[in-house]
Amino acid sequence: MSGNSAVAVVTGATGGIGRALVTELIERGYWVVAVGRSPASLTDVLPPDRGAFVHWDQRDRTVPRALAELEQVDVLVHNAGVAPLTSVEDTSAESVADILSVNLTSATVLTASLLRALRRARGHVVFIHSSRGMSGVPGWSGYLGSKAALEHLANSLRAEECDQGLRVTSVFPGAVATELLRQVREDRGQPFEPERSVSPATAARLIADAVQHPGGGYLTELSFAWCS
Repeated sequence: MSGNSAVAVVTGATGGIGRALVTELIERGYWVVAVGRSPASLTDVLPPDRGAFVHWDQRDRTVPRALAELEQVDVLVHNAGVAPLTSVEDTSAESVADILSVNLTSATVLTASLLRALRRARGHVVFIHSSRGMSGVPGWSGYLGSKAALEHLANSLRAEECDQGLRVTSVFPGAVATELLRQVREDRGQPFEPERSVSPATAARLIADAVQHPGGGYLTELSFAWCS
Protein backbone atom coordinates (compact mmCIF):
# COMPACT_ATOMS: atom_id res chain seq x y z
CA MET A 1 0.00 0.00 0.00
CA SER A 2 2.66 2.52 1.01
CA GLY A 3 5.88 1.07 -0.36
CA ASN A 4 8.73 2.27 1.81
CA SER A 5 6.86 5.33 3.11
CA ALA A 6 5.88 5.79 6.73
CA VAL A 7 2.10 5.66 7.21
CA ALA A 8 0.13 8.42 8.94
CA VAL A 9 -3.55 8.19 9.86
CA VAL A 10 -5.35 11.52 10.38
CA THR A 11 -8.93 11.69 11.64
CA GLY A 12 -11.03 14.79 11.08
CA ALA A 13 -9.04 15.13 7.88
CA THR A 14 -11.54 17.38 6.10
CA GLY A 15 -11.43 20.11 8.77
CA GLY A 16 -9.00 23.02 8.88
CA ILE A 17 -6.21 21.44 10.92
CA GLY A 18 -6.82 17.99 9.48
CA ARG A 19 -6.62 19.10 5.86
CA ALA A 20 -3.45 21.07 6.61
CA LEU A 21 -1.95 18.02 8.34
CA VAL A 22 -2.68 15.84 5.32
CA THR A 23 -0.81 18.33 3.12
CA GLU A 24 2.08 18.73 5.57
CA LEU A 25 2.60 15.02 6.15
CA ILE A 26 2.49 14.22 2.45
CA GLU A 27 5.12 16.89 1.86
CA ARG A 28 7.26 15.20 4.51
CA GLY A 29 7.06 11.86 2.72
CA TYR A 30 4.26 10.08 4.58
CA TRP A 31 1.62 7.92 2.95
CA VAL A 32 -1.52 9.41 4.52
CA VAL A 33 -4.78 7.69 5.39
CA ALA A 34 -7.25 10.57 5.66
CA VAL A 35 -10.35 9.79 7.73
CA GLY A 36 -13.48 11.89 7.44
CA ARG A 37 -16.95 12.28 5.97
CA SER A 38 -16.36 14.25 2.76
CA PRO A 39 -13.70 12.91 0.36
CA ALA A 40 -14.46 15.62 -2.21
CA SER A 41 -12.89 18.26 0.01
CA LEU A 42 -9.51 16.50 -0.16
CA THR A 43 -9.25 15.72 -3.88
CA ASP A 44 -6.76 18.55 -4.43
CA VAL A 45 -4.43 17.62 -1.54
CA LEU A 46 -4.58 13.80 -1.41
CA PRO A 47 -3.23 12.30 -4.64
CA PRO A 48 -3.99 8.57 -5.06
CA ASP A 49 -0.29 7.68 -5.08
CA ARG A 50 0.32 9.41 -1.73
CA GLY A 51 -2.60 8.18 0.33
CA ALA A 52 -6.21 7.09 0.60
CA PHE A 53 -9.48 8.37 2.02
CA VAL A 54 -11.52 6.32 4.49
CA HIS A 55 -15.09 7.41 5.13
CA TRP A 56 -16.06 7.29 8.80
CA ASP A 57 -18.79 9.18 10.59
CA GLN A 58 -17.26 8.90 14.05
CA ARG A 59 -20.63 8.92 15.75
CA ASP A 60 -20.52 5.29 14.60
CA ARG A 61 -18.33 3.50 17.13
CA THR A 62 -17.38 0.68 14.76
CA VAL A 63 -13.91 1.13 13.27
CA PRO A 64 -14.00 0.71 9.47
CA ARG A 65 -12.28 -2.43 8.24
CA ALA A 66 -9.96 -0.39 6.02
CA LEU A 67 -8.48 1.13 9.19
CA ALA A 68 -8.58 -1.90 11.47
CA GLU A 69 -6.66 -3.98 8.92
CA LEU A 70 -3.72 -1.59 8.56
CA GLU A 71 -0.51 -3.49 9.28
CA GLN A 72 1.79 -0.50 9.77
CA VAL A 73 0.95 2.84 11.37
CA ASP A 74 3.81 5.22 12.15
CA VAL A 75 1.67 8.21 13.13
CA LEU A 76 -1.93 8.38 14.34
CA VAL A 77 -3.44 11.84 14.79
CA HIS A 78 -6.77 12.10 16.61
CA ASN A 79 -8.01 15.40 15.21
CA ALA A 80 -11.75 14.75 14.78
CA GLY A 81 -13.94 16.73 17.10
CA VAL A 82 -17.26 18.49 17.52
CA ALA A 83 -17.91 21.47 19.78
CA PRO A 84 -21.63 22.33 19.86
CA LEU A 85 -22.85 24.99 22.26
CA THR A 86 -25.46 23.39 24.51
CA SER A 87 -26.44 24.54 27.97
CA VAL A 88 -26.73 21.99 30.75
CA GLU A 89 -30.48 22.66 30.80
CA ASP A 90 -30.81 21.78 27.12
CA THR A 91 -28.51 18.75 27.20
CA SER A 92 -30.00 15.39 26.28
CA ALA A 93 -28.65 11.87 26.48
CA GLU A 94 -28.46 11.83 22.69
CA SER A 95 -26.48 15.07 22.44
CA VAL A 96 -23.95 13.91 25.04
CA ALA A 97 -23.61 10.55 23.32
CA ASP A 98 -22.85 12.24 19.98
CA ILE A 99 -20.14 14.44 21.50
CA LEU A 100 -18.53 11.56 23.37
CA SER A 101 -18.68 9.28 20.34
CA VAL A 102 -16.79 11.71 18.12
CA ASN A 103 -14.42 13.28 20.64
CA LEU A 104 -13.59 10.31 22.86
CA THR A 105 -15.05 6.91 22.07
CA SER A 106 -13.93 6.77 18.45
CA ALA A 107 -10.39 7.78 19.46
CA THR A 108 -10.33 5.05 22.09
CA VAL A 109 -11.54 2.24 19.85
CA LEU A 110 -9.39 3.33 16.90
CA THR A 111 -6.26 3.43 19.08
CA ALA A 112 -7.04 -0.01 20.44
CA SER A 113 -7.60 -1.36 16.93
CA LEU A 114 -4.28 0.01 15.68
CA LEU A 115 -2.07 -0.79 18.68
CA ARG A 116 -0.37 -3.75 17.02
CA ALA A 117 0.37 -1.70 13.91
CA LEU A 118 1.64 1.19 16.06
CA ARG A 119 3.83 -1.07 18.19
CA ARG A 120 5.30 -2.67 15.08
CA ALA A 121 6.35 0.77 13.83
CA ARG A 122 7.28 2.10 17.30
CA GLY A 123 4.86 4.80 16.30
CA HIS A 124 3.55 8.11 17.58
CA VAL A 125 -0.02 8.93 18.66
CA VAL A 126 -1.14 12.57 18.73
CA PHE A 127 -4.26 13.76 20.53
CA ILE A 128 -5.69 17.21 19.74
CA HIS A 129 -7.29 18.61 22.89
CA SER A 130 -8.92 21.93 23.73
CA SER A 131 -6.83 24.98 24.57
CA ARG A 132 -4.91 24.63 27.81
CA GLY A 133 -6.74 25.71 30.95
CA MET A 134 -10.26 26.04 29.52
CA SER A 135 -12.84 25.41 32.22
CA GLY A 136 -16.33 26.52 33.18
CA VAL A 137 -17.21 27.81 29.71
CA PRO A 138 -21.00 28.29 29.34
CA GLY A 139 -22.49 25.86 26.83
CA TRP A 140 -19.38 23.68 26.63
CA SER A 141 -19.86 21.16 29.44
CA GLY A 142 -20.10 18.31 26.93
CA TYR A 143 -17.20 19.44 24.77
CA LEU A 144 -14.80 20.23 27.61
CA GLY A 145 -15.81 17.10 29.50
CA SER A 146 -15.03 14.94 26.49
CA LYS A 147 -11.69 16.69 25.96
CA ALA A 148 -10.75 16.24 29.63
CA ALA A 149 -11.45 12.53 29.29
CA LEU A 150 -9.38 12.45 26.08
CA GLU A 151 -6.43 13.86 28.02
CA HIS A 152 -6.73 11.04 30.56
CA LEU A 153 -6.84 8.55 27.68
CA ALA A 154 -3.61 10.00 26.29
CA ASN A 155 -1.90 9.90 29.68
CA SER A 156 -2.90 6.28 30.32
CA LEU A 157 -1.80 5.22 26.85
CA ARG A 158 1.58 6.90 27.35
CA ALA A 159 2.12 5.06 30.63
CA GLU A 160 0.95 1.70 29.28
CA GLU A 161 2.88 1.71 26.01
CA CYS A 162 6.19 3.40 26.82
CA ASP A 163 7.97 0.03 27.10
CA GLN A 164 6.66 -0.82 23.64
CA GLY A 165 8.36 2.24 22.20
CA LEU A 166 5.11 4.08 21.57
CA ARG A 167 5.21 7.87 21.87
CA VAL A 168 2.12 9.88 22.84
CA THR A 169 1.81 13.64 22.45
CA SER A 170 -1.06 15.81 23.69
CA VAL A 171 -1.59 19.02 21.73
CA PHE A 172 -3.32 22.00 23.35
CA PRO A 173 -3.79 24.51 20.53
CA GLY A 174 -4.63 28.15 20.94
CA ALA A 175 -7.15 29.72 18.57
CA VAL A 176 -6.69 28.27 15.07
CA ALA A 177 -8.39 29.95 12.12
CA THR A 178 -10.73 27.13 11.12
CA GLU A 179 -14.39 26.98 10.16
CA LEU A 180 -15.06 25.37 13.53
CA LEU A 181 -13.64 28.42 15.30
CA ARG A 182 -15.69 30.67 13.03
CA GLN A 183 -18.87 28.80 13.96
CA VAL A 184 -18.07 28.84 17.68
CA ARG A 185 -17.39 32.59 17.62
CA GLU A 186 -20.59 33.25 15.66
CA ASP A 187 -22.61 31.12 18.09
CA ARG A 188 -21.22 33.19 20.94
CA GLY A 189 -21.77 36.51 19.17
CA GLN A 190 -18.02 37.13 19.08
CA PRO A 191 -15.91 38.33 16.14
CA PHE A 192 -13.96 35.79 14.11
CA GLU A 193 -10.49 37.24 13.54
CA PRO A 194 -8.38 34.80 11.50
CA GLU A 195 -5.58 37.37 11.30
CA ARG A 196 -5.24 37.08 15.09
CA SER A 197 -5.28 33.30 15.13
CA VAL A 198 -2.78 30.58 14.28
CA SER A 199 -3.22 29.45 10.68
CA PRO A 200 -4.05 25.76 10.07
CA ALA A 201 -0.82 25.43 8.06
CA THR A 202 1.25 26.72 10.98
CA ALA A 203 -0.56 24.41 13.40
CA ALA A 204 0.14 21.46 11.09
CA ARG A 205 3.84 22.31 10.87
CA LEU A 206 4.15 22.55 14.64
CA ILE A 207 2.44 19.20 15.13
CA ALA A 208 4.51 17.52 12.41
CA ASP A 209 7.70 18.94 13.94
CA ALA A 210 6.75 17.36 17.28
CA VAL A 211 6.18 14.01 15.57
CA GLN A 212 9.54 14.18 13.79
CA HIS A 213 11.51 15.27 16.85
CA PRO A 214 14.90 13.48 16.92
CA GLY A 215 15.20 10.29 19.00
CA GLY A 216 16.33 10.19 22.60
CA GLY A 217 13.32 12.14 23.82
CA TYR A 218 10.13 13.67 22.54
CA LEU A 219 7.42 16.20 23.38
CA THR A 220 4.71 14.69 25.55
CA GLU A 221 2.78 17.99 25.38
CA LEU A 222 2.62 20.81 22.87
CA SER A 223 0.89 24.16 23.29
CA PHE A 224 0.97 27.01 20.78
CA ALA A 225 -0.65 30.40 20.33
CA TRP A 226 -0.76 33.31 17.92
CA CYS A 227 1.60 36.27 18.19
CA SER A 228 2.09 39.11 15.71
